[in-house]
Amino acid sequence: MKIGVFVGRNEIGGKMFSKIGHKTDFFVYDEFRSGDMALLDGSDVIFLLWWSHIISPEILAIPSIGFVNLHPSYLPHCRGKDPYFWSIVEGVPFGLTIHFVDDGIDTGDILFQKMIPVSLEDTGESLYRKAAELAPTFLYDKFDDIVTGNYIRKPQDLNEGSRHYKGEMDEHCERLVTDIDVLRARSFPMFDDGAKICRYGECYKVIVDIRKVENGQE
Repeated sequence: MKIGVFVGRNEIGGKMFSKIGHKTDFFVYDEFRSGDMALLDGSDVIFLLWWSHIISPEILAIPSIGFVNLHPSYLPHCRGKDPYFWSIVEGVPFGLTIHFVDDGIDTGDILFQKMIPVSLEDTGESLYRKAAELAPTFLYDKFDDIVTGNYIRKPQDLNEGSRHYKGEMDEHCERLVTDIDVLRARSFPMFDDGAKICRYGECYKVIVDIRKVENGQE
């Protein structure tokens, strides 16, 4: 069996590669180039490791088994961009999903999933960090099952869950200016005091930290 990986240009992709790279036959780093085409000849399965680029249908068709991706959401919830943000906003489960790649955006058949608990103390950043910490080991633990075919494919119901694109997160936040003003008005960090929120028998305080963007940089 010929196994490959496409490694994203980021720390998490690197950590995932350090876990499974020794079990693979070739890798592509950062972006696919025409000169990489020969590497794919005769390949059976190719893993996407925190890969941010869309794979063309022509490339998808090359490996005999297919491309496999790990997406940081509990599919079918939060397909596409910024799943850490949308799982909190939509109040849906969060986790990791290993799935086959098709010509949609995170719409392929599900192979394995891992739920990550979410509380009111979580932020988009904390969910990102949780996913980043767990992803390398989760993929490593399921690697042999994937390459040996020890899985049950679960098609996604595309009428369930959600899908989001780049830019939607910021557009959504712009519509919440009034709510943000209330929260910042109630924030008193010097007294460790803020707006009180209670859910599921637990109570929390919200203290807002807002910082100016300098020189038009995001």
